[in-house]
Amino acid sequence: QSGGTFSDTSLNFTASTFKPSGTVSLTGSSPLNLNGTSSIQLQGDTTFSQSGSANWPSLDLNGNALTLGDNVTEMSIVGALNIGNGESLSSGSSILNLNNTVTIVSGGTLTSGSGKVQISEALTLGGELVQGGGILNLIKGGTVVATGKLNMSGSELKLGSALSIPGTLVVDNGTSWSGWQGTLDLSAGTLESSGGTLSLDQFTTGANTAFKLSGNTEITSSDNMTFGTLDLGGNKLTLGTGSKGLTLPNTLTMNNASSAIETKNANLTLGKALSLASGSITSTGGTLSFAGGLTLGAQGTLDVTASKLSSGGALDLSSGTFSSDNSSLDLQAAITLSANNQVTGQNPVTFEDVHFNGNVLTLGSASTHLKVNDALALSGIPLETGAGSLTLSGALSLSNNAALNSSGGTITLVSGASASSGTSISLPDTTLVLQNALSLAGATLKTKNTTLTTNDKALSLSSSSILEVDGTQDLSGVSPDNSTTLRLAANSTIDDNATLTVGTLDLANFALTLDNAMAGLSIAQPVTLDASTEQIISGAADLSLNGGISATAGTLSSTGGTLSASSFSVGAAGTVNIQGSTLTLPAGGTAVTGAAFTTSGTTISLGGTLEVANTWTSTNTNLSLTDNASLSSTAGLSLASLQTNGHDFKLASATSDLTIENAFALSGGETLSTQGADLIFKKSADISSGSTLDASGGGKLEFQLGGTDNGTINARNATFKIGSAYAVTGILKTN
Repeated sequence: QSGGTFSDTSLNFTASTFKPSGTVSLTGSSPLNLNGTSSIQLQGDTTFSQSGSANWPSLDLNGNALTLGDNVTEMSIVGALNIGNGESLSSGSSILNLNNTVTIVSGGTLTSGSGKVQISEALTLGGELVQGGGILNLIKGGTVVATGKLNMSGSELKLGSALSIPGTLVVDNGTSWSGWQGTLDLSAGTLESSGGTLSLDQFTTGANTAFKLSGNTEITSSDNMTFGTLDLGGNKLTLGTGSKGLTLPNTLTMNNASSAIETKNANLTLGKALSLASGSITSTGGTLSFAGGLTLGAQGTLDVTASKLSSGGALDLSSGTFSSDNSSLDLQAAITLSANNQVTGQNPVTFEDVHFNGNVLTLGSASTHLKVNDALALSGIPLETGAGSLTLSGALSLSNNAALNSSGGTITLVSGASASSGTSISLPDTTLVLQNALSLAGATLKTKNTTLTTNDKALSLSSSSILEVDGTQDLSGVSPDNSTTLRLAANSTIDDNATLTVGTLDLANFALTLDNAMAGLSIAQPVTLDASTEQIISGAADLSLNGGISATAGTLSSTGGTLSASSFSVGAAGTVNIQGSTLTLPAGGTAVTGAAFTTSGTTISLGGTLEVANTWTSTNTNLSLTDNASLSSTAGLSLASLQTNGHDFKLASATSDLTIENAFALSGGETLSTQGADLIFKKSADISSGSTLDASGGGKLEFQLGGTDNGTINARNATFKIGSAYAVTGILKTN
C-alpha cells in the first residue's frame, strides 16, 4: 500500500491484479510482467519507475493519480483507458502508447511532458489533456466535448482521422501540426492562443467558434475563417499572407488600446456594428466589411490603405485616426457617413472611388467632408451630401433619374460634371465650385441662396433642362439655352452679371424679382400670369419677353431699364405698372376693361395697335413709334410726348381722345389720323412738308400754343381750335 523498491527481481503476474500505491520502483533487471488477463488497479496515488519500457494490459486509476518516472522510456496500455473525475495520468518524458479508446471525463487529466503520446483509437476528452511538449498522435481522431480542454502548447498534433472539438483547444508559439489525414472541427468550440503563428488550413470554424488571445497571434488559411466571438484581450491578431479572410458574425469588442487586427491583404467581415473605441484595425489590401456600420472612437485607429471599405450601416469617423489612401468605399445598404476635423490622419475623408451598388450615401453632418479621386457615376440613386461638403477630383456623371442633393457646405467639381435627362442637382444654401465645365442636358438644377463659383468654367443647361430658383439667387455664370425653363419654387429674386436667357418662365404661382443691378432677363416662349400671386418685378433690369406676355391675373412691373414684349395682353384681373422705364411693344397690345395699366415717366416704343379700353393711367408718358401704329381707348388719354419717327399713327376710334403735353412735330412724311377723336396739343405743333394731320373724321383739333403747318392739315368735319398764332404755309382744309 505504501509502494516498494524491487531490485534485480522479476515480477510475473498471470490472471492477477497488481494494486500499487505510493512509489513503486523497479531497478536493475527487475521486469514487471503481466499477461493479457492481468491488470493494474491503483490503490492510491502512484509513482511508477522502471528502466526501459513497460507494457500493461489495462489500467484502472481507481480515483487516483499515476505518474511515470523519467526512466520509463515507453509505456503501452493495451486496454481501453478511462480517466475519471479526480483521476490523472502523467507520462512526463515517457512515450505513452494507448492502444485502445481513451475517455477522459470532466475533472480527469492526462498530462505529458516532452514524451510522445499516441492514442490508437478514438479519444473522448471531457477533462483536460495537456501535451506539454513532444507529439500527440490521435490515430483515430476523436472528440473534445464541451467541458474538455486539449492543451497543445509547445507541442505537435498529428491526426490520422477527424477530431471534433466542441470544447477548447489551447495553442501557443510552440504549437505545430502537419501531415494530417483528417480535419479538426472547431465549429462549436473554443480556440485559445497565447501567441505564435497558426495555420488553420485543415480547421473547420464557424459562427459558434470562440477565439481567445492571450498573446499576439498570426493565423493563416486558404479558406475563409469564421469565429463567432473574438476576444483579443489586448493582443494583436494578424491574418497571414495568403489568407482568404476572416468573418466575425457577432459583435466585436474593441475597447483596449493594445487590441489590434491586422488583415494585410485578406478580407475582414463583421456582421454586427463595431464600436472601435480604442485599439486598431489595419489593412493593406482586401476588403474590410462592416455590415452593421462602424463608429470610430477617440482612441481608435482604422487604416484601410489600398483596401475596400464596405459598410451596411452608418460610418462615423468623427474622432480617432483614419487613413484611406488608395482605398474605395463600397455600400452594402443605404448608409450615412460622418466625419469632422477631429479625426486624425485624413481631412477630408478620401476614397479613390465609391461603389454605390444601388444604395444611397448620405453625409451625416456639416463637418463631414468627403473627397473622391476617381470618376463618380450616379445612376438611378441620389447622393445626399446634406450640410456636408463633397470634393470630386474625377468627373461626375448623373443618369437614370439620379440626383446630387446638398443643403449646405461646398460641392467642388474638379473635373466637371454632366447630368442627363431626368436627373437633378439640388444646391440650396450650398457653394458650388467649378474647376471644369458642368453640363445639364434635360436635367434640373435647383438653387436657393446658392453661391456659384464657376471660375469662368461653363455651367450650361440645354435640351429642355430646368433651372429652379428659390429665394435670393445670383445666377452669374449660368448659361441656359432657349429650351431651358426657369422655374420658381418660392418668391425669388435673381441677379446675373450678364443677360440671362431662358426658353420658358414657370412662375408656379410665385413672384419673380430681378435685382436692380441685373444685366437682364430674356424669355423666348410666351409668359403667362394667371394667378394673383404671380408677379414679375423687373426693377431697373431689362426684361425681354420675346414670346410675349398674357397677364390675366397677377402683376408685371418695372422701375427702370427696358421691358419689351413681342405681344402684350392684360386681362381683367391683371396689373401692369411701368415706372421710369422703356416699354417696347413692337406688335402693340391689349388691356381689357378691369385691367390696371399704369405708366409714369415711361417711354413706350410702339408698333401696331395698342388697345387700352379705359384701363390706362398715364403720367408723363412718352410714345415713340417703331412702326405704323394706332391707339384705341374708351377714355381720354394724355401723353407727355409723341414721336412718330416717320410712321403713320392714328387714334382708332372717336373715343380715343388724346392730349399731348409737350411740343409735337410731324416731319417724316407720315400721317396722323384722329378718326373722330379729340386731339389737343398743349404746346406747339409743327407739320412739316409732306406730312399730314388728318382730323376729317370729326372731333376736336386744338392747338393751344400755335405752331406751323408746312404740310397738310385736314380739319374738315372737325372743330378746329387755335389758342395762339398758327402759321400756315402749307395746306389747311376746312369746311
